[in-house]
Amino acid sequence: MVQSSKDTGKKAASRTNAFLPDLQASGIGTAEAFGAAWMERMGNLGAEWLRFVAERLQADIETQHDLLRCKNIEDVQRVQAGFFEKAVDQYREETGRIIDICNSTPTVGTDTDTEEEVHPARRHSTPV
Repeated sequence: MVQSSKDTGKKAASRTNAFLPDLQASGIGTAEAFGAAWMERMGNLGAEWLRFVAERLQADIETQHDLLRCKNIEDVQRVQAGFFEKAVDQYREETGRIIDICNSTPTVGTDTDTEEEVHPARRHSTPV
C-alpha cells in the first residue's frame, strides 16, 4: 500500500523531533545559548549586507542607463571607469562596516561586548 505524503511528513517530523534532543545534548545547543546581543548583531549584519547589495544593484542600473546614453567610445570608457572607481570605494567602505559589526559580536553565551570576552582569534592583528 502506498503511504500518503501526510503520513510520510508525520514520520519525518517525529524522527526529527527524536533527533533534536540528542543534537542539543551533544553540544550544538539552542539559539538561546548565543544570547540576545549576538543574535541582534547577526541581524544587523544581514541587514547591512542587504542594504549594500541594494545600493550596488542601484548603481548597476544607473550605469546601464548611462551606457545607453553614450554617443562614442570615450563616453563608454568614462562611464565604465566611474563605475569601477565607485564600486571599489563602496566595497572598501562596506568591508569596514562588516568588520566593525563582526568585531562587536560577543562570544557565544555572553550578552556583553567587552574586549575581554572576545575570543583572540576574532580580533584582527592588523589595522583595517
